[in-house]
Amino acid sequence: MQTWQPVGVRSRDVERWLETTTNPKKHVIAAVREVILSDDRISEGVKYRAPAFLYFGIMAYFHWSAKEYASLIFPLGSRIPGRFDLLHGDGLQRVARFADLAAVEAGRDELLDLVDEWCTIA
Repeated sequence: MQTWQPVGVRSRDVERWLETTTNPKKHVIAAVREVILSDDRISEGVKYRAPAFLYFGIMAYFHWSAKEYASLIFPLGSRIPGRFDLLHGDGLQRVARFADLAAVEAGRDELLDLVDEWCTIA
């Protein structure tokens, strides 16, 4: 059974997922995780078969089987105010895609701004 950790605490479930996954982008997922968890308001767990991030509800989760990108899904992404070049998609959901570690580093500040905006509206 999935349990959410208190805010700012790393999840052993996510550590196990990273240790056992065969996803070719797991190093990119791990790098995005480090960026997101640098905000100590965010907690994590495994949801929908992949790492997920929580702040008063699910903020974002990885698409577990995506192979070309580390695809971070924001299920309520259209509600995040402001313009974010990282976010793609129509409808309620938005996706941020990271092809490699360079993309994570290039998007680091914007990703942190996204997290901050989510925490403001949640």
